[in-house]
Amino acid sequence: MADKGKEVNVQLNNRTTQYLTGLYNASGYIQSVERLNRFKKLQNYTAFFFNIKGFGNINKKYGSKEGDEIIKRYAMKLKAFVQKDEYLGHLGEDDFVALILKARRDTFFGLLCPAESLPGYPQMDRRRHRACADFGQFFQKRLSRP
Repeated sequence: MADKGKEVNVQLNNRTTQYLTGLYNASGYIQSVERLNRFKKLQNYTAFFFNIKGFGNINKKYGSKEGDEIIKRYAMKLKAFVQKDEYLGHLGEDDFVALILKARRDTFFGLLCPAESLPGYPQMDRRRHRACADFGQFFQKRLSRP
C-alpha cells in the first residue's frame, strides 16, 4: 500500500512540475497565481516571463544534452534566489516564469542578466558562456477610485 501512495504523490507532482528542473510547470504556476489571487496577495508581486537569450543557437551547436545541463544550472541559480513565498516556473525549453515580491524585483532583474557565467564544456571549446535572459514583467498597480 505504501508504494501506491508514493505512486499517487509522484503522479500529482508530475502534473505540477517540469521534469527537467523540478520547478512548477504551467499548471503548477497558474495554481500558485490563482491561490495568491484568491487570498488577495497577488498585488504584492511582480510577474516575470523570461528565456535564455540565444539558447536555440546553443542547443543547435552543442546538442540538447548540453542544453539541458545549462537549463538545469540556470534553474539552480534561480532556485537559490527565490524565497519561500515566491514562485518560479519552467514552462519548457528555455521559457521561465516567476512571481517575485515587489520589494525584490530590482534584485531579480540583476539576476536575470547578466547571470553568473556558466563554465563551458569540453565540446564548447572551453569557453565560458553567459546566461542572459530576455524578459518581460508585469506588476499590478492599484488604481485609486474617485
